[in-house]
Amino acid sequence: MLLADDEDNLERAAGLFVEIAESAMQKNISKFHAKAFFQKGVFCHLAMGDTVGAQEAVENACMAEPRFPQGREGALVYNILELCKERSDVNEFKQTLQNYNQITALSNWEGDILIKIKNKFFPEGDAALDDELAGDVDASEDPVGGDDDLL
Repeated sequence: MLLADDEDNLERAAGLFVEIAESAMQKNISKFHAKAFFQKGVFCHLAMGDTVGAQEAVENACMAEPRFPQGREGALVYNILELCKERSDVNEFKQTLQNYNQITALSNWEGDILIKIKNKFFPEGDAALDDELAGDVDASEDPVGGDDDLL
């Protein structure tokens, strides 16, 4: 996770996440965590702006863990990857993250890497997204859940 903070080390971080995920798949007790590590590896590729590498990482994750696409992590990765490939509207990106975050809270690391992804693929648009992703997960000033409330 520390390697992913430096843009020069994102590729190495992605490789390490995949190694950890594959290692987790070797034991029944740690299989549950493998999907999250595969997800982090894909996020690293996207933060580099590499949709081809991200697609390959998703395909490898699906081969290693056949349940990956049906899990929440896999679904989020597929949605984010498609939005990045299409360079869709930043609001779709934001809505995808809001939908995921309603059930599974995004960690600070995930928020940081998603900001990097947003900056690579959606440089224009919702400037408040950076602040909202970096903000406190539990803080919500808008109880209705308007556009200002990502997390």
